[in-house]
Amino acid sequence: MSEGWTDLRALVVEAAETAVDAQVRAAVDALLARCRREQVVGVLFYGSSLWAPRHADLIDLYLLVDTPSATGFGPVLAGLNRLLPPNVIYLETTVCKDGTLVGAKVAVVTWTQFARGTAGRSATPSIWARFAQPCRLIYARDEATRSAILDALTAATVSFHRKLLGILPDRTTPHDLWQAGLTETYARELRSEAPARARAIVAAGGTALTARTPTAIRCLSPHASLSDDGRVRVHLTRWQRGRAQLASQVARPAGKVLSLARAIKATFTFDGGVDYVCAKIERHSGVAVRPTPFQRRHPLIGGWPLLWRIYRAGGLR
Repeated sequence: MSEGWTDLRALVVEAAETAVDAQVRAAVDALLARCRREQVVGVLFYGSSLWAPRHADLIDLYLLVDTPSATGFGPVLAGLNRLLPPNVIYLETTVCKDGTLVGAKVAVVTWTQFARGTAGRSATPSIWARFAQPCRLIYARDEATRSAILDALTAATVSFHRKLLGILPDRTTPHDLWQAGLTETYARELRSEAPARARAIVAAGGTALTARTPTAIRCLSPHASLSDDGRVRVHLTRWQRGRAQLASQVARPAGKVLSLARAIKATFTFDGGVDYVCAKIERHSGVAVRPTPFQRRHPLIGGWPLLWRIYRAGGLR
């Protein structure tokens, strides 16, 4: 195990074990109560509700399970979760002390899918890009599982840097690396965020993000190194860069198609999913589109013209 990996893992552990507030705890307790507990591997708290809690309308959780049926999915949805993860569910609970209503959006993946994703072997960056960023490990089944999850989170940070080396300039700062990396991974999904979104995340993350880069780069020697002034130096051949840039061009449209398929699937597992998606698009892009009652009841049929209206108005990039 390299020194870079050990130092990076220490940063990951420090973030993962940071305390969370009562609302997050209440949401996780409610989630565990509705699952088959013996099949739950772990629960992670991540996303905008972590780094910008004042602007978050839902708590974002990732539920790691042995099998999709742990949450009560029937054979069809469980099968879809294996083919096109994650399944998304919604839950509400209250904080006992003050009665505050808490809503949570929960992405469900198997442990195998999560481990593959953090290692960079998933079809889209939805796992390795998200979990390269600081998150909180709220629940793990046992100590061995906790250690395995922390290893996977460390691997996600290495994957983020490794996957993006080929599109970076020869020399760049950790700040610019994260901004370019998040911009690129957003482009590989069907996202509503403006380019300023990546800048906002990097600004909010501060040193919690950029401090991960020197340790991750040490894991990627000899393909990258750090100069004396703290800049990242990329050591790739012209052929390696060309291959990485071609992969990026292919990944962008392919990722958008997969993201669209996931969004359609989510309307079957996420109560109020159509309204939630429209509200999120409005918040991030300023494009306001209201679904009709028919589109809410029959998203698979009515969702296509709705998506087209959103796309034409600039709500999806």
